[in-house]
Amino acid sequence: MYRGYEAIAAGLLVGMLGLIVGITPPVLNLEESVGLSFLFRLRGAVPVPPSVAVVALDQESADALNLSPNPLKWPRRLHARLAEDLVRRGAAVIVFDVLFNDPTGEYDDGVLARAFAEAGNIVLCEHLRQLAVPLNRGGHVHVEKSIPPMERLAASAIDHAPFPLPKIPLRVSQFWSFKTGAGCRPTLPVLAFQVFAMPAFPDFQSLLESVSPAHAGTFGTYADKEAKGGGRFVAGLREFFEENPAVAKAMLDRLHAEAVPVAPENRGLLEAMIQLYSGPDSLFLNFYGPPGTIVTIPFHRLVNPDSASAGIPDLKGKAVFVGLSETLRPEQRDGFNTVFSKSDGTDLSGVEIAATAFANLLESRTIRPLYSMYFLATVFLFGFVLGITIFLLPVSLSPFGSAGIGLVWLFVAEHRFAAAGTWMPLAVPLLIQTPLGFSARLFWHYRHTRRERENVRKAFGFFLPGKVIDEIIRDIGAARGLASSRQKVFGTVLSSDGEQYTRISEMMHPEELNSFMNRYYESIFLPVAANHGSVSDIIGDSMMAVWASGHSDSSLRRHACRAALDVLRAVEEFNRNSPRFKLNTRIGLHYGELMLGTVGGSGHYEYRPVGDVVNTASRIENLNKHFNTRILASDAVLDGIYEFLTRELGYFMLSGKARPVTVYEIICPIEEADEVQEHLSAVFSEGLKAFGERRWGGAAGLFQEYQRIAGRDAAAAYYLKKCALYKENPPSEEWDGLVHISKT
Repeated sequence: MYRGYEAIAAGLLVGMLGLIVGITPPVLNLEESVGLSFLFRLRGAVPVPPSVAVVALDQESADALNLSPNPLKWPRRLHARLAEDLVRRGAAVIVFDVLFNDPTGEYDDGVLARAFAEAGNIVLCEHLRQLAVPLNRGGHVHVEKSIPPMERLAASAIDHAPFPLPKIPLRVSQFWSFKTGAGCRPTLPVLAFQVFAMPAFPDFQSLLESVSPAHAGTFGTYADKEAKGGGRFVAGLREFFEENPAVAKAMLDRLHAEAVPVAPENRGLLEAMIQLYSGPDSLFLNFYGPPGTIVTIPFHRLVNPDSASAGIPDLKGKAVFVGLSETLRPEQRDGFNTVFSKSDGTDLSGVEIAATAFANLLESRTIRPLYSMYFLATVFLFGFVLGITIFLLPVSLSPFGSAGIGLVWLFVAEHRFAAAGTWMPLAVPLLIQTPLGFSARLFWHYRHTRRERENVRKAFGFFLPGKVIDEIIRDIGAARGLASSRQKVFGTVLSSDGEQYTRISEMMHPEELNSFMNRYYESIFLPVAANHGSVSDIIGDSMMAVWASGHSDSSLRRHACRAALDVLRAVEEFNRNSPRFKLNTRIGLHYGELMLGTVGGSGHYEYRPVGDVVNTASRIENLNKHFNTRILASDAVLDGIYEFLTRELGYFMLSGKARPVTVYEIICPIEEADEVQEHLSAVFSEGLKAFGERRWGGAAGLFQEYQRIAGRDAAAAYYLKKCALYKENPPSEEWDGLVHISKT
């Protein structure tokens, strides 16, 4: 009897603990980051609805059509050709997850506008920009401003809608169906769904009339343009169901009872429509699998008349989403961290997530978490049954009992998740209640035995809930498999930094600074991408980019040098267009072996280089301050490369480094150099040679000659001072020309 009371007490204790911790934000976050992710991994990839496909604006298409690596620069007449081809193939709705904010040319814009108008089923994406608006009493509030496509294209499409998603540091697991911060507007997947479902609208009106005749004419006629899926029409549906929740329930009940004649092919659409408009503003994404799971067609296969049409899937009656989509991490520009992000850093693209959201709406198969009351009841019952079971079992069998209950729970949760998208809690039952129940069983057993009293304290201390959570988070192992994905490569690292960023940031309002830096980064990112580099990191006004290969490849070093020159030109253009503030840029380049792979943890990873090359490139960039230069590169970068005019600056031991490095200034491409520049480079080189040979007077004369031709030069002035110093106090006989830079 006493043991039975202990078992009931243990069940109540474990159940109540689940109730207490189950409502705390950290544990709710744990349910999403660990529990939901684990359910997806258990379930694996599933078939995608046949009514959705993606057209990828990818590197393969850029290469095949000889286009810029940046799809935003592709001629819009190609997008028009794509729209015409998709219409010929019978696509039901065509969604462009591409920003058409600015005009590119009268001809191309006109061709695209006509193609959109003739298609009659185009939905466009718009951009949401978050602005910080200052308040009169201090502080600020965040508001979202909609930036629609250019008017000519917007007018030729059915409508346009945003599709905002978090980038970092969050893992994407939800999407907004209606964006409350933007006036409760429908998002891109919702608008696409409504256009796709419009053929079923007459049945929708009949169903509404059968339930509530007074509202039968609320939404106009099918012939109205706004009734063809426009944003105001969708917002009207949303407002109607929010104001009349009983009508939505009655419509679903009548639809399920088949009490009104509805075309069989429309029944699912009607149910999905009603659930969408009467549901929450945000929904959990039911991902179908890793990148590329949704049928994806490269852009060039549909627009290039020379491409073979064999193998292109039937697109009749499908929703086709067009946008950036890459499956190789270095080329990926529009990736979002999700549960199916690969260990090499490859993420799902924005257009794949939009297509996933659309398919979820079409199937009414979004992930459905348990409501708070059911969540807490489920957690309590699990803990109660677990506590009773393991306390009634002998202590030697309690680990097997708790493991068995956990496995049964995991099986039920996975089955419900795979069958109906129901998200049952995992983190609280398996990661908190099960270890606690087992530790409590140990404590109860060993407290009656003096001989094991110390062991009891250790076991209980080990299984305290907080420690259990920490250990399981460390052992769950999302990051352990990532170590094997890292690889040793040869890479060139470009490190850049802007001058006077701190002063500029103090003089600007936050929203102005945000816009200013976005334009600055846009100007310097493009040259990196155009020269086959990948931006690895940005902090403040600093950028790091990398060119890497599994073997030593001089072409990557050439690309990096050319990118550095192109970045300076882009910054000059940026500064010309920004009369109020200038942000000049310094660049450092270094080459060597480094580790390239994913770095991070807790469900979020970044793809970046790691190694001394990164640190040295940053130190070389800082050396620009010392010599008032713009682009400096190590001899490792320029070894065997002769396409650029350079000036050797010296043999340096940089601050904080143990290995010296020879540094050059990259001046310009050799074909752009004039005779004066070439002569100056030769004079400086001769001056360095004389300096290294301890010919102080000859070196000083050459540096003076350099300044006579070039004017005031910080590097020449530096060596003139060194020559005067060493003439009076020569360095030791072992000196080999090395210059120590203690501070830059």
